[in-house]
Amino acid sequence: MLLLLVAATACGAPSTATPSPPPSAGSMAAYAACMRRQGHPLPEPIDVNHLPADARAAAEKCRPLLPGGEAARQARPPAEDMAKLRAFAQCMRAHRIQMSDPLPDGNMRILGRMQQMTRAQLNADPAYKAALAACRDRLPEETGKKG
Repeated sequence: MLLLLVAATACGAPSTATPSPPPSAGSMAAYAACMRRQGHPLPEPIDVNHLPADARAAAEKCRPLLPGGEAARQARPPAEDMAKLRAFAQCMRAHRIQMSDPLPDGNMRILGRMQQMTRAQLNADPAYKAALAACRDRLPEETGKKG
């Protein structure tokens, strides 16, 4: 399972690096990859509600890959993992990081002042880093290893 809020990305890796695996279905990365294959690269951050008119047909074709789409419904985390993700979100909120409870696909949203931050900004924020360090042990095993 991919927890987009916690997973760190490596930028500027040398071309000899091992290629990353394809994005999992039910993620914004999978949706963006689908849109690129349809000839419509999307800017970051992706706003699926404000696409150019010429991208709408591609968006409809790629829609099942969005979080909450058909692919995501088939890849829901087990109940035990969802309970752990809820505990993680509660812990983050206790450390003053506004975060939603997990969505059905297991992803969570950062809210409040950090909502518009990039992943790099989030990972550099002292309050977020402290909260993550305090709460990481509540994540499901596989997710906790990625951060």
